[in-house]
Amino acid sequence: MRTLNISEARNTLPALVDRVSTTRAPVVLLRYGKPAAMIVPVLAEGAKEVPYPLRKVPIMIADDFDAPTPELWEAVAAAEKPSQYAATKEPDGKATPKRRKP
Repeated sequence: MRTLNISEARNTLPALVDRVSTTRAPVVLLRYGKPAAMIVPVLAEGAKEVPYPLRKVPIMIADDFDAPTPELWEAVAAAEKPSQYAATKEPDGKATPKRRKP
């Protein structure tokens, strides 16, 4: 839930009302850092808010959903290779850049 100081809400009230009506998310107004009021969206008469709109919708999962992908493993292996430009530590603990050999 979003919170907003009353002075900020006063300056941006039209945009705040538009945001609450489109996102359907309430906004708490703070006075001196403590909750003083709340702006909530109006429900249409007879409208019922459904918390889980996809609950009874059937879904289909592909047969190879969890099959390994060789391209992914190749990309991971390439990303985990040590870089030739990685910093190395000297015995005294200072990091020095690694140089390429000519």
